[in-house]
Amino acid sequence: MAIFRIRELSPFAICLGCLLALPVVAEVAVVPIGTPLRFTLTDLGTLGGDFSFPTAISSNGRVTGYSSTSILGTSEVAFLYDKGQMTSLARVAPEGNSFPSGVNASGDIVGYAYGTPVVTPFSSAFVYAQGKFFYPDRDEGSDSGAQGINDAGQYIVTSNPSGTQTVLTTLYTHGIGTVLPSIGGDQLFGVAINAHGHVTGIGLTSSGEAHPFLYADAKTTDVGLPPGTTSFSMGALNDRDEVVCTGEAGWYLFASGTWTSLGTPTAPFSQLPSASSINDGGVIVGSGDDAAYDTHGFLYRNGRMTDLNTLTVGALAKYVTVNIPVAINNAGQIAASGTDSRTGWTHAYLLTPLPARYLVTVITEFPAHMISQSGIGLANGLSIKELADNISLQDESLITLTDVAGVDELGRIFAKGYSKQTGELQFYVLTATASGDG
Repeated sequence: MAIFRIRELSPFAICLGCLLALPVVAEVAVVPIGTPLRFTLTDLGTLGGDFSFPTAISSNGRVTGYSSTSILGTSEVAFLYDKGQMTSLARVAPEGNSFPSGVNASGDIVGYAYGTPVVTPFSSAFVYAQGKFFYPDRDEGSDSGAQGINDAGQYIVTSNPSGTQTVLTTLYTHGIGTVLPSIGGDQLFGVAINAHGHVTGIGLTSSGEAHPFLYADAKTTDVGLPPGTTSFSMGALNDRDEVVCTGEAGWYLFASGTWTSLGTPTAPFSQLPSASSINDGGVIVGSGDDAAYDTHGFLYRNGRMTDLNTLTVGALAKYVTVNIPVAINNAGQIAASGTDSRTGWTHAYLLTPLPARYLVTVITEFPAHMISQSGIGLANGLSIKELADNISLQDESLITLTDVAGVDELGRIFAKGYSKQTGELQFYVLTATASGDG
C-alpha cells in the first residue's frame, strides 16, 4: 500500500511628484529602536503523561495536538487547548491513538486515528465538530486521514482505497465530498487547505515524479519543482495562495506563479531543515538541527531567518528550547514543541507576540511638513526592514512598507507602502507603543 506520509511535526512603483514641493525637514526627532519582536511562552501541559506535541493553531489561538496520558503509557491522544485548558479527545478512538492535523476558530478538529468505530487495522480520518465525532471515510480496507480544516468548516481527507495503490484527496464542503483531479498520476496527497477552500500538497505526475500542486477554482495545477531541487517536503499554504516548501538546498516560496528561494540553511538550521507554516503576512516558521542534531525553531520575517530561541522572553525562556514550531496564525501566535531543561520533557507551547513597537494606521495624506526621503531610512540609519521588524504581525499581514517620509515632533513615523489586499498606494502613520518585554 503506497501512501505518502508527510513529516510531522516587486518593488511597488510610487509617484513622488506631489511631495517634491514640500519643505525639507532638516532634522527630525527619531523614536529610539526598541527590542525587535519578542514572544512569551505558555506551557500547554499534558493529558497526564510527560509528553505533548502541537499540530495546528486556529485563527483565534486555539491549539490542537496529541499527548501521552500517563508517564509510562504508550497511548497518545488528541487534545484541544482553549482558554487555558487542555481537553482530551480520547472518545475519537476509545481503544487507540489519535493524531489531529487541523483546528478552526470554532474548535472543530480533524485528523486520523486508530481503533475508531470504523473497524480497521489502518488509520481512519476523523472530524470533531460541535462536540461530536464522525468518520468521513467508511472503507474498512482504506488508510485515510483528514489533513486540514478552515473556518468555514471545509476539510480535506486523503485515502488509499482498498486493494489499490491510488491515493485520493477529497474536499468536503457542507458534508459533500469532491475528489480533487490529479496532476496525471494515481496519487494526490493534500497537505493543507486555506480559507478559500484551496488545497496544496504532493501529487504524482504521469511519469511518476512527485511534484507540489495547488488546487483552486476546481482545477489542480502542477506548480513544478522549485529551481535546483529534485526532492522536497511540503510546508503549508496561506490565504494568499502562497506555498512554502523545503528542498535539499533550502526553503522556497511559491507566489504569483513563481518559486523563489528564501535562502540556504545555515547553523543552527543546517541539518534536516523544514518549513512548516506561513501566515498571510508571509511570516514563516519551521525548524532545523545544528551539527549536534539539536533542533531549533526559526522565524522567517522581513527577509531574515531568526532562531526563535533568541526571541522568547519571560520566566520560561531561560529553561525552554523551542524545537519545532508547527503553525503560525495571522495574529503571530505560534504553536510549537519545546523541551524544558529542568525536566527534559517535551511539551506543546503557545508563543504569543508581545505588543508591537509600532501600531499602523492608514491616513489619507502626509502632514504638510513631511517630505519623502526616497526610500532612505531615518536620520539614525533606521531601515525599512528594521522598522518592519517592530510593527505588529497583524498589520504586516495587510501592508508592505516601501518608503519613510519622516518623523514628527511626537515621534510618529510617516511612511508609504501598499495594501497587500488591493495593491493600492497608501500613506501610514506608525505610533510607538511600549516594547512589552520588561
